[in-house]
Amino acid sequence: MKALFVHDHVFYKQDQKYYSPGGLPSEAWNRYLKNIDKLYVISRGSEDLQKGGLVLSSVDRIEFDLFYQVKGGLDYYKYNKVIEEKLEHYIRKVDFVIIRVPSTIGYFAYKICKKLNKPFITEVVGCAWDSSWNYGSFTIKLQAPLGYYRMKNIVKESFASTYVTKYFLQQRYPTRSKITTFASNVQIPLTDEIVKKNHLDYLELSESRILRIGIIGNLNIKYKGFDTALEALKIFKNKNPKLRFQFFLVGGGDQTYVKKIIKKTELENECIVVGRLQAGKQIFEFLDKLDLYIHPSKQEGLPRSVIEAMSRACPVLASSVAGIPELISDSYLHKPGDIEKFSKDLEIVLTDSKIRLNMAQENFEKSKDYVLDVLEDKRILFFKKVVENIEGK
Repeated sequence: MKALFVHDHVFYKQDQKYYSPGGLPSEAWNRYLKNIDKLYVISRGSEDLQKGGLVLSSVDRIEFDLFYQVKGGLDYYKYNKVIEEKLEHYIRKVDFVIIRVPSTIGYFAYKICKKLNKPFITEVVGCAWDSSWNYGSFTIKLQAPLGYYRMKNIVKESFASTYVTKYFLQQRYPTRSKITTFASNVQIPLTDEIVKKNHLDYLELSESRILRIGIIGNLNIKYKGFDTALEALKIFKNKNPKLRFQFFLVGGGDQTYVKKIIKKTELENECIVVGRLQAGKQIFEFLDKLDLYIHPSKQEGLPRSVIEAMSRACPVLASSVAGIPELISDSYLHKPGDIEKFSKDLEIVLTDSKIRLNMAQENFEKSKDYVLDVLEDKRILFFKKVVENIEGK
């Protein structure tokens, strides 16, 4: 049996192999390959040989065919004929299609599946409305209603659906299908009690050093909430001039945007722009040296970085967007963009080491629900049901 995977993810081709910035490492394909013989991948591509912090995505029985000319925005419509022709070629020769949404290429695939009466399933990993409305640009905001309407139809009409949240995305994008499950797209290893002990020991020594705060996300994406973080930290600094801290910004992308806000908020002495770190070991080592992880995002599905931070026994402050309330106590959440509430949360947490220790322990225990082996079993069972139902037709 053959399937086609469609998304807007950017894969990087280097030395005839394909790499991901972190969201789709080679092990992520296991859930499909356990149940099918061949998987084709259509998405966006880049041949940037200097790109760092990548993880291998290539694996046996997977064939990539990427759009290198599609950078985003109007390119989807400029090259729509090219996109549709390639998609139709593959959709005709596979048994079913996997559409990860939100995705513009995924919408083209949905239309072709409808035309050819080809079964398709959806992997719901985020909200089309939030990703457009919170992007920052007025032009992008105008696309939110259309993106929401399209995604709602794709999910509703899919043969089967899997969600990364337990409740939020299911309520916003319901499906008619009887084959559904929820499983975060996070890839965290088995939680380790030694990791928890080491980080708790680290937190207990926080009063003897400069506090370390961290954030992870593409540094050029405005909806990640860098503005909220820096404005809140400025307020916190002014109220607590004797409490010293460093703020580490980790992520790929153009750094111009965040550096502009850093200068505006006069936090040049506190901020360290790290750039991209490789998923896995480098990210975990970074999280292990934090007193607080923050995630003030304005758009999410279920953020991988938050769950990874929790699995390393990090205290976390975050926005209440999308599925984050399924992870973090309400006490440590703020509404997206609420700088005042976020700054108060920073003061409460950063001035009390006991609170941070309690948060760390709670987060570590909660992260056990998202261990790779537990989630992977759910995903494999889901795709087994999909294949059995398609074979039975």
